[in-house]
Amino acid sequence: MTEQMSEIKNLRRLFENASNDYLTLKNRAEAQVVNRRWASTSYINLEPFYFELHGFSRGKILKESPKNLADTYDYGFDAQERVVLVKQ
Repeated sequence: MTEQMSEIKNLRRLFENASNDYLTLKNRAEAQVVNRRWASTSYINLEPFYFELHGFSRGKILKESPKNLADTYDYGFDAQERVVLVKQ
């Protein structure tokens, strides 16, 4: 029983550290964003040929920031035009 309690404590500590790491990574990514684009639905996926293989269509890039962010994707690009942030 004590081994299980020790494992639970270890898992709790790992979870808390992951939460702190997430905020650090999120803040770092947001600080790198120099250009934003919004899309109606998913437009970029890191899985090669994701849209073609799964039969999904890409979202449309919106011309300006939407007034209502619900059901849109927000892509943040760094100075080298790499995607560093995706918000759904």
